[in-house]
Amino acid sequence: VVSINSDGFRSNDNGAKGSYQILTVGDSFTFGDQVSNNQTWPSCLEKISMKKVANAGVFGFGAAQSVKRAIKETNLRTFDTVILSILVTDDFKRDQLRYKSGLPRPAVIKVGKDTKWASVPEIADSPNESKISKVLFSLFPFKFLVQHSQFFSTFMNNVFPNFDYFGDRHNEKHPNAASENEIIEFTFKKFNEIPVQKKFILLQYTFQDFNIDRKMINRMRQLIKKTSQSYAVPIIDSYDELVGELATKSSAKIWNGHHTP
Repeated sequence: VVSINSDGFRSNDNGAKGSYQILTVGDSFTFGDQVSNNQTWPSCLEKISMKKVANAGVFGFGAAQSVKRAIKETNLRTFDTVILSILVTDDFKRDQLRYKSGLPRPAVIKVGKDTKWASVPEIADSPNESKISKVLFSLFPFKFLVQHSQFFSTFMNNVFPNFDYFGDRHNEKHPNAASENEIIEFTFKKFNEIPVQKKFILLQYTFQDFNIDRKMINRMRQLIKKTSQSYAVPIIDSYDELVGELATKSSAKIWNGHHTP
């Protein structure tokens, strides 16, 4: 079950009443792709803490883009805690994108000495279909099969993975994108400025992170932690916990692309 409540947050399905106390922001790992409402980690946090949690995760967002959402939500409501979830290997790269999966995003850019969010492109400017799809879609049977046959669309996506039929694979880096190091500094600066009493950073990982050079992962972890210390923002790092889990479980039991229930 996946649903969005009237406040624009992912539903937790815990029956929590009253005002929100905790705001969680991040990408699809926060939103809870591939699990039901009551199986996301913000929903689990709500059950354990007995505090009402707002799940404001957005698929494909970077860390700074998630902070921008946090600023918006804290301007609308009062929270006593904000948790920013960061997918260590991907999120700061995503902040360089003006389009992610075909959708416009607030990229972080460098203009002179200033680092800031760029204006979000108009949705109408997003490339909705590739040139090849416009030709193929002129053939009625092809368009019908892609839109109505799961088997056919899956087959075509696997055989021709570079054809972006609907534009939903389109990723585009902003021409003035800031560097990853600049984005990390910018993210913590803006997060630290949010006028909420308690703020935390949660570091998260995909299963691929444990199959590549772990020295690179650890360098990124240390850079993030060093930056967090300069802003006195506490870090919750799930890395060692996941290493312990992997010692007794296969990665398939922990991740199915995203977290399993």
